[in-house]
Amino acid sequence: MEEAARIILWCYLGFLGFSLLLYLPRILYWIAAFLPMERARSEGKSRFAVIVPAREEGEVLAGALQSLLEQDYDPACYDIYVVVKGKDDPSREVASRFPRNEILDVPGQRSKAEALDGALKEILGRGTPYDAYIFVDADNLAAQDFLSQMNNAMALGKDIVIGKKLIKNFFSDLKESRSFSSDSTSLTYAQLDELGNRARTMLGAPVALVGTGMLVSSRVIEQNGGWPYRSLTEDYELGADAILKGWTSCYYPWAKVYTEETVDAKGAYQRRIRWIKGYGTVHSRYRSCVWKASLPKGKGWIKVGFIFGRAPIYMMFGSSFLASFTGLAFLILSLCGMLPPLFPALLFLVPLLAAYLLLLLLNLVTVIKEWKNMPIGFLGKMSLIFLSPFYNLTYFPIFLTCLRKDEKSFSWEKTPRASFRKRG
Repeated sequence: MEEAARIILWCYLGFLGFSLLLYLPRILYWIAAFLPMERARSEGKSRFAVIVPAREEGEVLAGALQSLLEQDYDPACYDIYVVVKGKDDPSREVASRFPRNEILDVPGQRSKAEALDGALKEILGRGTPYDAYIFVDADNLAAQDFLSQMNNAMALGKDIVIGKKLIKNFFSDLKESRSFSSDSTSLTYAQLDELGNRARTMLGAPVALVGTGMLVSSRVIEQNGGWPYRSLTEDYELGADAILKGWTSCYYPWAKVYTEETVDAKGAYQRRIRWIKGYGTVHSRYRSCVWKASLPKGKGWIKVGFIFGRAPIYMMFGSSFLASFTGLAFLILSLCGMLPPLFPALLFLVPLLAAYLLLLLLNLVTVIKEWKNMPIGFLGKMSLIFLSPFYNLTYFPIFLTCLRKDEKSFSWEKTPRASFRKRG
């Protein structure tokens, strides 16, 4: 048994080294996070349709609409559409208090995707000419120059542009606006964009899409005839479809929105389950098609970026958890006097330590990159670096849940909202 523990430990270390080798290109992405990007300047003014899906979001919608009204962009060049589920939706009353927005009813909507689809089909049916459609979630606050910067981004000639997501919770002076789960989950956005999409944009590769603060050209919307995507992560599905159809995308960090993270630990847990399940579904549905489409064109960055996705991460942390659980079983046997405890203890502790240190390194780079965008004090940032890896470890039961849970078993659930009061 001791020899078995020794062999498993060495096999784990070898597999971990192989996984790190596969992850090396993504580590190089981290370096790109600190490199300058091309900044665009548009000579003309594009006409935008700003879509705000707001099903039962009355408690946060006012902030989003106010921020859109206060844009430094020409009001004649953008229209605001608030999408609700019907006359009984409390968001309707909130939207009616604000000028310059039109309320669109999409009855029977069961997801954000269905809300967008219904709204876009109605707008397209009117024949109103727009250069692009911009999507802003109801819990967001748009920076005052958000639309101006999106207009500048149009000069890049991309079909899809995603802006930078800052965390609204950090800019509130209410203690209840933040929690350990909201602070930890907030790092995900910077890791996705600054430590991923920034490098992809520099390389000319497709970016991973997050649906808020996102611009989609009229060409894409008209070709789709609306919003045909129905996975749990319909925005990420758009990104996969864009690869197949040749639509280009980029990350433009000067177009900023402030998005909200729920402070409710249970709500955050369920939300992450939907993210992971949706991500997996999109990959299983599109992987072979993307592989076939990229082979004749020799686009290696598509193969690596989408085909393999987050596989090296899953390999690293999946093997760490399995090795550690095996070590725990051996350790229990050793405590019963059945075998010496040294290698069982090492097999239990080394994988956990490796997983923790990898997550700590990722969070350290993230916090350094986002230092100025996180006004939470030095101690707050240090706690994120050293403590949030423990929060990240909860993704293991999330992966197990996603393996046994079918996508059809998921239904729309309202995300618990945080209290917010802008500083100062």
